[in-house]
Amino acid sequence: MTNRVSSRLTNITIKPSHFALFVIFFSLFGLLCIFDASVADSLQTFGVPWYYASRHAIWVGLGTFIFLILGLIPITSWQKTAKVIFLVAIILLVAVLIPGVGTRLQGAQRWILLGPVPIQPAEIAKLAVVIFFASWLSRHQRFLPFLVFSSALAGLVLLQPNMSNAVIIFLLATSMYFLAGGNWKPLATFMAFASILGLLLIAAVPYRRERAMTFLDPTSDPLGSSYHIRQITIALGRGGLFGQGIGLSKQKQHYLPETANDSVFAVLAEETGFVGSIMIIGLYMLLIKSGLSIAKVQDDKFKYLIAIGITTWLTLQIMLNLSAMVALVPLTGVPLPLLSYGGSAYLSNMIGLGILYRLLIETTKPKSRSSRGSRSKLIKRF
Repeated sequence: MTNRVSSRLTNITIKPSHFALFVIFFSLFGLLCIFDASVADSLQTFGVPWYYASRHAIWVGLGTFIFLILGLIPITSWQKTAKVIFLVAIILLVAVLIPGVGTRLQGAQRWILLGPVPIQPAEIAKLAVVIFFASWLSRHQRFLPFLVFSSALAGLVLLQPNMSNAVIIFLLATSMYFLAGGNWKPLATFMAFASILGLLLIAAVPYRRERAMTFLDPTSDPLGSSYHIRQITIALGRGGLFGQGIGLSKQKQHYLPETANDSVFAVLAEETGFVGSIMIIGLYMLLIKSGLSIAKVQDDKFKYLIAIGITTWLTLQIMLNLSAMVALVPLTGVPLPLLSYGGSAYLSNMIGLGILYRLLIETTKPKSRSSRGSRSKLIKRF
């Protein structure tokens, strides 16, 4: 029975070249979406319609180059450098909290400016979580050390304050612990405790409490705290079945905040309607399916965990952003992978996808008989 399952999973249908073309296409599509969504804001703020798009084009070029280069780097290199990557993430998260090093914007200290380039350490930390825990959990699943490592990262992000990214880091780490075969009983107990702590943190901080109350009653303050979500729902409603037409969004004309960032999907939904929105969601489903397909054929636990970790990370971000757009969760400020404006998030995503690309290249190489046997053992466990 195991041999039949192994044979079926070995024959992965995704070709590396097809995956690479899909990711590059998605990135270029995202660049066009950012240009479309940011025209009005760019004109008003900078006097040209292409300011945000031209800056993001640099990130797309750099990200695509990194993605292709990572296809040449063996996956074992990431396992060897996992501790260093984790340490760098910790250093950056501490540095951003230091006055004069971190830059404070809109009440939060989340960025480090390197000349004209802002870096968001929380985005780098998500990638570090995947690489470090894939390496660490492939050898052992001791709960207390896992709790210390994951809490250190999430806690530092929470101090910025950045609760949404802290939650993503926590959920990502716990998902990887569970998928690695860790003891679920202490994990479930800790998650229950963390949920209660999260509610207390929301209640204790005025802006978080206000955001939660807005989520519960979106009509409470239409010109204040609930303005953003109301403008999003108006955009979705105006989209209808087929949309207003490309470039014809009314909400992006200074009504909808963060049009190129968190709210880019709302602009796309208004212009392309329900049909266009489903097509965009379909692209994400195809990306997630590709990640899962790559993960399930791995013959090594580290490779399996890094593939499933990257896929889980992208899935969490997609679900949180889209759920916020339809008011299923409070607005979080989580960017939409490959479609939202921003260098740190985009480059982190492309590095993750570059690792998946390399895994796919290694998976499609001819395997020895001993390698096929080790895959059968891994399938039995997972």
